[in-house]
Amino acid sequence: MAEINSCVVLSIEERNDINYDEVETRLFITYDFVAETFVVYGKRQDKLNSRKSVFVTNYVPFFYRFEKAREAYQFAETIISKESECSYTVYNYDNMPYHCDTVNYYDLESNMNDNYVLVSYDNVRMSPRIFAPLFKMVRNTFNF
Repeated sequence: MAEINSCVVLSIEERNDINYDEVETRLFITYDFVAETFVVYGKRQDKLNSRKSVFVTNYVPFFYRFEKAREAYQFAETIISKESECSYTVYNYDNMPYHCDTVNYYDLESNMNDNYVLVSYDNVRMSPRIFAPLFKMVRNTFNF
């Protein structure tokens, strides 16, 4: 794909309090320039029964739209507690369509690799001071 297809996607991962490597919840936030809304894709991560190698949960992914960065942040803050450790990654996906209805959570999750990473930080907490500028960047970064 060409650089003209680039799209900024913010991923926020809530980490397990005991085992930081374990992701509890993952959110992807981007901006739909056609509908002019923030889009939040997310899913709690399923738990694996290690003895039987089967999932003991089957959480359902979600997809919501918000008109303002503040509303999208408040939703994310509700899902990922201020008290929890989290990490965030800013991705440069070159395979996102302009209209987000044709993308789902699993499309974004399957493209999580270092080839798309712009920046990544660990051991942060949900706070407007950190995330408000990131949400605005997602909305204000485009190439058409």
